[in-house]
Amino acid sequence: MDMKRIFVEESISLGENITNTKDILKVIAALASKNRDLENINEKDIFTALKEREALSSTGLTNGIAIPHCSLEDTQGFALGILTLSEPIDFNSIDGEKSDIFIFLIGDMKKRNTHIKLLSQVASMLKQEDKRSILRSNDKSAVVSMVNEMLQSFDKSNEANGGERAILHIFIQDEAAFSRIMEIFSGSECCYINVLETNPASSYFQELPLFASFWNPPDATFNRIIFAVIPRALSNKMLGQLDKVISGLEDRNGVLVVMNEVSYFNGSIGF
Repeated sequence: MDMKRIFVEESISLGENITNTKDILKVIAALASKNRDLENINEKDIFTALKEREALSSTGLTNGIAIPHCSLEDTQGFALGILTLSEPIDFNSIDGEKSDIFIFLIGDMKKRNTHIKLLSQVASMLKQEDKRSILRSNDKSAVVSMVNEMLQSFDKSNEANGGERAILHIFIQDEAAFSRIMEIFSGSECCYINVLETNPASSYFQELPLFASFWNPPDATFNRIIFAVIPRALSNKMLGQLDKVISGLEDRNGVLVVMNEVSYFNGSIGF
């Protein structure tokens, strides 16, 4: 993927004075249409797709951030751009606060996995307060450098696709930990992940005559297993992030992580 085609300076507008959601989406559609990979797409079609996506659920997140996005047929690639406001507006964000940073992504409907991974990479970048400060500075050159650095990191991670692999089995009985672990995987570009709903062994032991007296009928509990295939080069980083989650459980049972090297790898799966 050519990162230089995804993000072009013509798709950046900083410090705009816009007061309503409809105009936000219109300006984003106009900025997106300046990307040559969307040259076959009508600006009105981009606006309509963005509006339909917002109708499903708002892309307004937290800390003044929104990531409007949509998928279209017949695009030649992806278009990433930025719009910031001089004054924040109500964008129906999940924290109820007004939004002033809009990073948008228009993608190819046939490349949904890449679209999801790019969205995750953008969201991960925007979690950092210093990155949000750069976007609010109206310093275009600093914004361009920051986003290009993020895209280069994304590209390098994808290059790891052809290397050695490891598989993680993560057994989880803590629902809050599950959410945190899934956030870790959402920011990793080269993972193949499946989640399995499971039952604790007590569900079966208590049905065996020999052990029936030792087990009470099990309470409803949270039990899931994540199977994840990751690049071997990223395994130390991933294990470090998982260790922080486990450490946060304060000696409670709830997460077990097992990693194995993969001797053979071929093919791919979707999210």
